[in-house]
Parts: sequence; C-alpha cells; structure tokens
Amino acid sequence: MTQQKSDAVSQQGVRSSLLVIMSQSGFMMFLQFVASVFIARLLTPVEVGVFSVSMVLIALGNTLRDFGVVDFVVQDRHLDQSRLRAASFLAYASSWTLALIIWIAAPFAAAFYGLPDIRNVMWLLAINFFLTPLGTVAMAYMRRERQFNRIATIRALRGLLQSMGGVALAWWGMSYYSMALSGIAAAILVQFLISYWWPAEVPRMPHWRGMKSIFAFGGFSTLGNIIKELDRGAPDLILGRTLDMSAVAYFGRASGLINTFNRLVIQMVMYVALPFLAKEIREDASQAARIYLASIPMLTGVA
Repeated sequence: MTQQKSDAVSQQGVRSSLLVIMSQSGFMMFLQFVASVFIARLLTPVEVGVFSVSMVLIALGNTLRDFGVVDFVVQDRHLDQSRLRAASFLAYASSWTLALIIWIAAPFAAAFYGLPDIRNVMWLLAINFFLTPLGTVAMAYMRRERQFNRIATIRALRGLLQSMGGVALAWWGMSYYSMALSGIAAAILVQFLISYWWPAEVPRMPHWRGMKSIFAFGGFSTLGNIIKELDRGAPDLILGRTLDMSAVAYFGRASGLINTFNRLVIQMVMYVALPFLAKEIREDASQAARIYLASIPMLTGVA
C-alpha cells in the first residue's frame, strides 16, 4: 500500500513537471517561430546562412562546454559540497578553454568558408562560453531537485529576450549580429535569474579537488553528445561549403518542422525523466528496469 502511494505521488510529480516543461517548450517554439518569420523578412538568406554555419560550429563546442557536469550533478549518488565545488571548477575550466579555442579557430573557419563575417559572429558567440558556467551547477542542482517551475521561468524569459531582441536588432539593421547579440543579452539575464534563485546547498566558489571522478563520467557523456551534434549539424556544414549560405538557410527552414517533435516532446520528456529516474535509482536501483519498461510504451504511443 505504501509503495502504491509512493508510486502515485511520483507519477503525479512527473505529470506536473512534464506539463510545466512542455508548456515552456511550446511557448519558446512559438516565440522562435514568430521571430524566424520576421527575421526571414528582415535578413537575406545569405545573412541567415552565415549565422547558421557559425552557430553549428559553436554548437560543437557546446557539447564539450560542461563536460558532463550537468548530468553528473543530476545523477550522482554521493553529491556533497566537495563534489559540487569540483563540478563547478570543471564547468569553468572546460567552458573558458573552449572560448579561447573558438576565438583562435574563428579566423580559420572564416577562411575555410571564404566569409570573413563568420569570424566576427563566432567571436561574439564565444562570449556566452564565459557567462554560462557561472550558473551551470546551480541550474543542474535545480533540475536534480525537480524545481521545474523556476527552470521553466528562466528558460521562458531567456527565449523571450533572445527572440524578440533578435527581431528588434535585425529591424535596426544589425544583420546576422542581431541574433548573436540577443543571445548574449539572454545569457546575462539567465545568470541574473540563477543568482537570484541560487540554491542554498550549492557553494558559489569552485575547487579542483575531487574533479577526477567527474572527469571520468564526463568523458563518456560528452562523446555521446558529440556524435549527436555532428549528426544534427553536418548538413549545414556540408551545404555551406559545397553550395552556398542561401542553401543552408533554406534547408534549415525546411528541416525545422521535421525537428519539432524531437524538440517539443522527446527532448522535454528526457529533460524531466532524468532527475526522476535518477532519484528512483538512488533510492532503489532495482526499480530502474520497471520504470524504463513502463515509460517506453507511453513515449512510443505519443510518437
């Protein structure tokens, strides 16, 4: 009877969390759709293509940026102050190192595509790598503790500023820099909101001690993310080199609708499922198979 009551409470928590996150995701997709319609009219296909290629190159760095820190914080059985400090240190080290690599590599990417403006866009986008680690561990801890109302608010406000800011800057003639600059503004807003809701259990100062276990975990996690990102971004990179930037823009607009289900359903389900599943496994590892087998038919049915 106690187990059934616990399962019912857990299922109710999953449903409410899914509703919150999927509502936020739907709101962001609506904003992005509206913004893309305006930007498609305000910018030329070449301008959109330049930003898209730059963003794909940056996205490859994003897969390495936290080096599995987020998943580690969400899942770790023995999370304490020391491990949180070590996770924060690794987030800073990997993100700032990648920012430097992107800064150095940007001129070579621009030369490869024969478009100097790609360098400038990549330099702007690299600024986010300096900002993001400030709140990486705190945001991951919110997810671990299933504080999805706060997470959804942060992500929704970020999407609102980034989408509407991009349109406004494009209207004022900032070309492809408009989307990069609005992204920086959104990143600053996110760090402010995370700081306001900073969990008391998360130390603010990082430390390298204890980083070895996180590094080992992050290697496997990051490898999988790299493969997924290469699969997603390969068409843009190939079209940008073999055809032109207009082809990248047109392909991106066409494939966006196909990716809607993955972004609105699959990614959001996994975002919510991971902390709940990790909690169940921390409490009783024997429940993992039961929960997994119960979730697959439901997700398959929706698909």
